[in-house]
Amino acid sequence: MKKRIDREQVRQLIAEEAAHWDATDTSGAMEKETEWFTFEWTEREDRCDRCGGRMEARRIDLHLADGRVTLHNVIWYVCRTPGCGQTRLAPGVERLVREIEDSVARSQAPVERLAQPTPDMLAFVPV
Repeated sequence: MKKRIDREQVRQLIAEEAAHWDATDTSGAMEKETEWFTFEWTEREDRCDRCGGRMEARRIDLHLADGRVTLHNVIWYVCRTPGCGQTRLAPGVERLVREIEDSVARSQAPVERLAQPTPDMLAFVPV
């Protein structure tokens, strides 16, 4: 059995509530409880810095120090807002990447790259 709602009674209750709050001065309470009305911005990993849209976490392999070091399954955030295109590493990973790059740069001598063979080098075959 369904209970019937008296719509006229609901309208009357809403009108009484509205009249009460229209006649009540709440400015004194607001001055005392300012902590309820403050807002502090907190940065979230899954929000885009550019557009505020949601960022999707993906996993990639990240090559550092000219390919000498590879970090596997690194979290890479990509903005899902069409046209934004913002990407970034997770904050903890960014610090780790900087430390690894600095450490490798300090500990190893520069690597000499070999020249790529040209077609005329490959054509010369001594007999």
